[in-house]
Amino acid sequence: MTTLHEIPAAPRPVRWRAALRARWLWGALATAVLVPVLALLIALRAQGLDVLPLGDDALDAERAFVDGRIESVEPAELNFGLHRFLRVTYAFRPGDGTLRRGVVMVAPARTWRAGERCTVEFAQESPELNRLRGTRRNALEAFTIPLIGLGAMPAFAALLLWLRAATRTRLLLATGRATLARIEALRAVRGVVPAQWSVTFSFTDAQGVERRGGHQVGRRTPLGQRLADGTVTAPVIHDLANPNLCRLAHPTDFAP
Repeated sequence: MTTLHEIPAAPRPVRWRAALRARWLWGALATAVLVPVLALLIALRAQGLDVLPLGDDALDAERAFVDGRIESVEPAELNFGLHRFLRVTYAFRPGDGTLRRGVVMVAPARTWRAGERCTVEFAQESPELNRLRGTRRNALEAFTIPLIGLGAMPAFAALLLWLRAATRTRLLLATGRATLARIEALRAVRGVVPAQWSVTFSFTDAQGVERRGGHQVGRRTPLGQRLADGTVTAPVIHDLANPNLCRLAHPTDFAP
């Protein structure tokens, strides 16, 4: 049984792992989506594909034209269940006369041959931003833009919400008032990995008002194991201004 004497006095040195357990599911879902999406985008970028629409948007808004020459045409091996692309390398000289090179991915239906002349579109202020006339820097924009908008951005937002929740939890555990809570109910959460307890508890705040709270606790954490042993009380830390902001605590949540 954990007593209040085992919980440090405020301000407490809270371990980040204790704070990150708050809203952990948001972090898990965000990571599960972001990691493969970012890996795919990085792989496409390594092949020379401009995965963001910024370059094409800039050239659509303002561009200059100059003659160039195709240097090479080779398979790009970008086969993501769509179709194979060709990697076309070209050279051109913008207004300053400097020899520059560019790369675009084009569908194989478009015929290009090494040595033939071509027209290059480029940004006058930034000639490194260029493309062959009639092509797109992001040949997979119909695929990558929805992937970013519907996958990466919501996952990134969930990641930020998780970090915000963790920061608020860390502040609560560091500065809140500690008291003993009575465990009212404990049940296993199904279909969740790692295994979790759903715990409901009650406590009396600094004003003598009875409060109720609840949250999930990892079953393999020290607190989760203590709950599984049948403890009827556990330390809870609540915000003085808003006692409904509360969380059960364990001595291992705090640094020595």
